[in-house]
Amino acid sequence: MGGGRGEIAAPMAQDSLWAVSALLGGQMNAMQAADVAPTANTLAAVTAALSAADAMMGRWTSLKSVDLPALNATLKAAGLPPINGEPVR
Repeated sequence: MGGGRGEIAAPMAQDSLWAVSALLGGQMNAMQAADVAPTANTLAAVTAALSAADAMMGRWTSLKSVDLPALNATLKAAGLPPINGEPVR
């Protein structure tokens, strides 16, 4: 994907939420577009995508339950407001 003027976008990190989401979405779209049962390769790709999603969610859980509280303790000690970890809307 580019920036709209022939620019080349930076590659997506393979271990990001966006990459895992794209991987799962791609597998879903491939299976929905097919008029046949999923092949062994497709099922293996889905299994790998689900494994990547599980690993990413484990990292996210750790970030929210371990890293964020530690950061907030440091911020509090510095007299700064905490980060609540919720999406900005």
